[in-house]
Amino acid sequence: MEMALKGRVNGQVVNIINKLGHTAVGLSGRDGKIVTARRLYHEQQVNGVVTRTDLGQVGIVDKIDPDLIYLLLDKGYVPVITCIANDEAGNSYNINADLFAGSLAGHLQAHIFGVLTDVDGLLRDINNPDSLLQEIAVDDIEQFVEEGVIKGGMIPKTDACRLAVENGAARSVIINGKRPEQILSLTDEKQSLGTTIK
Repeated sequence: MEMALKGRVNGQVVNIINKLGHTAVGLSGRDGKIVTARRLYHEQQVNGVVTRTDLGQVGIVDKIDPDLIYLLLDKGYVPVITCIANDEAGNSYNINADLFAGSLAGHLQAHIFGVLTDVDGLLRDINNPDSLLQEIAVDDIEQFVEEGVIKGGMIPKTDACRLAVENGAARSVIINGKRPEQILSLTDEKQSLGTTIK
């Protein structure tokens, strides 16, 4: 996982940014202790009994130290951070990329946190592109999960948006990553794109 994410994917993104005339730096959460992880367990309740399953080297964000990020930004570098981090004992963990990014966005008090998916945002009916939910509140997420509006891979994406907003980001937006014009318009608050979570 680390070879794929840090070695290949991170390197490709750094290369793309550099080709565009910027100067990117490839990092992981463990560099400069940007992110400290904690082991993630899957908990399930059956007949009133809670069972806890160890997921192996899967973690969640426990702490964030943004000093290295700010140092790089101040010098004009673009940090590209892979979702791998160590715990306090030095054990390495893979963290869900959406949740990793949402945690960072919140801690950095981002003006906007953009999440890319392959549809135009949250759809009330996945088969009807006209059923786009343009704006929801963080408090609405749980209800939409219970109703089945938010399901599958959209659950960690909306959880990431919630994390970002609850921890200091001004807003989160889920947009279609297959439409470059949406990505370019992400910071334009006058444009109504995707689903905004506040």
